[in-house]
Amino acid sequence: MTGRRTGITLGAAALAVAAIFALEWPTDRPEAASTFGTLSDGRFSTGMLVGSGDGLVRTAAAGDLAFVLDGDSLAGGFPSTLGAFVAVAHPQDLTTVYGRLEPGTLSTYLTTVRERDILGRVSGAGAAAWFGVFDRAKDAWVNPLILLAPEKDSIGPVIRSVLLSNDERSYRLGEARTVRQGRYEVLLDTADPAGTAAGRAPYSVRLLVDGIERFACRFDSAAAPEGVLLFDPRDARTGPDFYDERGFMRLGTLDLARGAAYLNVSVADFEGNSRELTYQLAVE
Repeated sequence: MTGRRTGITLGAAALAVAAIFALEWPTDRPEAASTFGTLSDGRFSTGMLVGSGDGLVRTAAAGDLAFVLDGDSLAGGFPSTLGAFVAVAHPQDLTTVYGRLEPGTLSTYLTTVRERDILGRVSGAGAAAWFGVFDRAKDAWVNPLILLAPEKDSIGPVIRSVLLSNDERSYRLGEARTVRQGRYEVLLDTADPAGTAAGRAPYSVRLLVDGIERFACRFDSAAAPEGVLLFDPRDARTGPDFYDERGFMRLGTLDLARGAAYLNVSVADFEGNSRELTYQLAVE
């Protein structure tokens, strides 16, 4: 899939309005240091980190100032995971959120903002702002790359390793060519090292076993229909346990019977750069 500002086809959980509503990058660097779906503090991120050369954070579109936290604590003394932040409400039920700002620099006097108005400064030299997009009608976080001008990205994602794991041992595909029959969890270690950025999640992941799709996920949006944040509300595997403690993606379990098995794993970034690997196993 290619990231474009119009005519985007999205998954069922994403915004239909994204095809007609575009956002500007909130800083002077149109490059994501981390992306929607990246593992962050033990869970997947519902926004992205964007660096700033001049230190300024600006509005991605015109709107109304909905909330300002010019500090690092919420009401009642609870710490803010975003630090100081600003939320701006836009038409089409969208809200943009700008976090990790420097307290004391936020534009608290504003009530309405124009596109590219200054909201504050990033917190510290070389720091990155957190940027998120929330769909109020769908009650879902949306991948900001859907609404932003495309990055200049020609570097494909990498597949570091694919593991078959059970209670007894783990097999690294490509090294292990023979496994015992039984039930295995499929674990994927992958990243999108676009530009100089590190720690970016890919946009889509797909697993085929003997030519049959067993897992597919696109990082379009994340909703919490029953209080559990999911990429795909139909699939509990895309929830808070989607990453294991090492940062591997959990792609589900397989029952492997005796004979030959073919596993195909493919990942792609938002600009359509992709990586695909196929493994042949002898199951004993």
